[in-house]
Amino acid sequence: MPASDDNNILVQKAVQALSSGDFGSAKKYVDAVLRAAPKHTDALWLLAQICADRGEMESAVATLKGLIKSRPKEARFREFLIECLIFSQQLDEAVVAARAAVNAFPKNDGFMLHLGHALGLKGENQKAIKIIKKFTAKHATHAPALAMLGVLHSLEGEPAAALDALYRAHAAQPDNIKILYDLASVHISRHEYLLAEKNLQKLIALNPDHIPALRKISEIRVRTSDYAGAVTPLRKVLQAAPDDLEVLGDFAMAAAIGGDPGEAMQTVEGCIAKFPDAVKLLQPLAFAQFRAKQLDQVVQTCDDILKTDLLPTVALAYKSAALNEMGRREEAAEILALDSLVEVIVPPPPTGWDDLDTFNESIAQYIFAHASLDYHPTNRSLRKGRDTLELFDGAESGSALGLKELIGSAVEDYIDTLAAHPPHDFIDARPDAFKLESWANVFDEEGRHLPHFHPPAWLSGVFYPSLPTSMLDADIENPEGALELERAYYRLSVDDDPPVRLVKPAEGTLILFPSFIGHQTIPVSVFDKPRVSIAFNIVPD
Repeated sequence: MPASDDNNILVQKAVQALSSGDFGSAKKYVDAVLRAAPKHTDALWLLAQICADRGEMESAVATLKGLIKSRPKEARFREFLIECLIFSQQLDEAVVAARAAVNAFPKNDGFMLHLGHALGLKGENQKAIKIIKKFTAKHATHAPALAMLGVLHSLEGEPAAALDALYRAHAAQPDNIKILYDLASVHISRHEYLLAEKNLQKLIALNPDHIPALRKISEIRVRTSDYAGAVTPLRKVLQAAPDDLEVLGDFAMAAAIGGDPGEAMQTVEGCIAKFPDAVKLLQPLAFAQFRAKQLDQVVQTCDDILKTDLLPTVALAYKSAALNEMGRREEAAEILALDSLVEVIVPPPPTGWDDLDTFNESIAQYIFAHASLDYHPTNRSLRKGRDTLELFDGAESGSALGLKELIGSAVEDYIDTLAAHPPHDFIDARPDAFKLESWANVFDEEGRHLPHFHPPAWLSGVFYPSLPTSMLDADIENPEGALELERAYYRLSVDDDPPVRLVKPAEGTLILFPSFIGHQTIPVSVFDKPRVSIAFNIVPD
């Protein structure tokens, strides 16, 4: 038998070994061929595949480059080279290889798609979008390309274009799970929760055990206050990831509100026993204990939280509420310190405004024109009112910058006053660095906020640029529109009617208070001007 026939037989044996996953035998056959014929094309092609399958990408790339040099018109070598370069994160080289392939094979549109993919992975999203659009103009139902285009538009902050591309991809491949997941993610970014869950339910019908989809469904339901509906998907996620502390915390909150507080307590306690250092679980445990009316346990758990490095906002909120619920008013009042930790001021106008009235009018108009002002179901304590998303997103200008200055100066002055205050867990937790978060509320008739607090924050506040005339009467006996402080978070389901402090603001009033203090607004029944409030948080950074 001629030597070339021997080599072909060895190549066939290598192919069979490679297809069965026997990389060692495949490599032996290929090496035998290459010892006899170092430039044997089929053997080198198999060698590149074997090296790639074994994770030896440097050798795979070197072999493929040699093949392309000797056989420049073999498209398969170029395609596999691009794939290997992408897999090994050699993205600059992948782009160069893809461009060379596009030039060498101008009629092969697949290389155009490879180039778009490589550019997108490099973060050159607009270049990638331009190239993939050229591809989809010729291949209008190519689902992978459309899906890639949708993801790139989403990354570029273009959700409408992302949805257009993704729905076209979904029409071409209705059973593609990743496309359904990406559709849901874009809808969530637009706060379109019904549409997001609709796509996730399609996904679950195809794969009932898809944990990321179940997780997103549970997040949607928690955000929209469907706690009972969140329990089942969270329970299934926990079965797959029993040590995921974030999922466990969400399950405890959902089960405590929409299911069985006893199950919530038992689940968290079991995990704390397993992970005693997971101190963040003490917070959902205290919540579940409160819902189960185990108030002495709430106080003990909150005291345990206060011994940790956790921000004390949650512990102080739950502990003061539990003490009030048990009738231990003096202890609760000592924590809340409403007379000394709450500050009501009328700040000076920010730089660029001659008086506060002019600034108030300007910032109110800014709020009315804000693109995100809408009815958001995720603002769970707001009733009959619209709110904005984050005001200080880096793109603010004009009166928004003035608002930032006004709040910042007031917060600095407030922090300076704490030095003379008696010891308090809130003061001890003062952050060395923090970020300012802010959003606005525009109330409808009878609009209000239910009692709530701000768990992620240390200090909170509110500024009032526009109020109905009915609120301008300073008589607190007519509390319309007033801010009420001390009432417990409405999700705790308290029976108590504690003593409260009412603050009736005027236009231009700014109120500062610790984030753990429960607060609500009294509805306004008569409107001749909008009631606009701008809330803000000081969040440890």
